[in-house]
Amino acid sequence: SSPGSSPGAIVMEGVVDAVCLEECAKVKDQLTTFRRLSRLVKLWASRAGVYGTTYGYPGGFAWSVLVLAFLESVEPSAIRAVEVEASAAATHAPLLLLLLRRFFEHYARRPWHRPIKIVNDHDGGGGGGGGGG
Repeated sequence: SSPGSSPGAIVMEGVVDAVCLEECAKVKDQLTTFRRLSRLVKLWASRAGVYGTTYGYPGGFAWSVLVLAFLESVEPSAIRAVEVEASAAATHAPLLLLLLRRFFEHYARRPWHRPIKIVNDHDGGGGGGGGGG
């Protein structure tokens, strides 16, 4: 947002950002997994006290970008398994929890001097990699 932007414009930018992330996940058939894993990561961040731009921590959008970039590094078969698990309305989701653990392992060993990139495959181009890591 630019200086002098109205609060309504700032809210709209946030909505557009969220829709863009969901569209990227949808194109990659990861929408349910993206939503569920994002919720878990944000819940963890909130409970760990590392959530919120007001306090100098990543906000919801930043955590969602990290989740989407991570999902690009995950084998498609693992994503499909989590999607099937979700469609079965499983109350216990061991595959999702396994992905959550892999999310933290992925970023624990990530070279943070390299930017995080999300590859948009709308044109059927190559896969991602979450910015390497």
